[in-house]
Amino acid sequence: MSNRSISYQWMQTGEEAAVCTLVQAVFDRLVAPQFSQQGVDEFRKYVRPEALVERAREGHEVILALEGDVLLGMIEIREPKHISLLFVDEAHQGQGIGRELVSRALQHCDELNAGIASITVHASPNSVGFYRKVGFLHEGSERIENGIRYFPMRSERKND
Repeated sequence: MSNRSISYQWMQTGEEAAVCTLVQAVFDRLVAPQFSQQGVDEFRKYVRPEALVERAREGHEVILALEGDVLLGMIEIREPKHISLLFVDEAHQGQGIGRELVSRALQHCDELNAGIASITVHASPNSVGFYRKVGFLHEGSERIENGIRYFPMRSERKND
């Protein structure tokens, strides 16, 4: 990256709509074409702002990547041992933002779960290569649930 000032912080109450707008825009352009209509509809239900608020109440956590007040990316963690969403604005992909979001999420999971064996993700077909680059391994072949296509992957942790 160039001389940019990108900050990473926890999502605050009231930021859900902006986060969901980013996720939906990237999904519609890059992921939705690979899904059935059922999968697109299911995903859209999952990324409604009110659904994100409810997941936050249930303990999901979201880390944001911001440049000033411009949202560049986000990662959502649950339980904390599973990455449930990772999206970076299309114009800012390939600049290390996704890698940094994953790094921070993994570190957070490691800190909260001393001795955790692995952290998982259900990688969309177009994100498998990225997850491999950041150290995730395949756990099986492609699966489809409610029209959502994904590859189960995991990051082995080296905690003692």
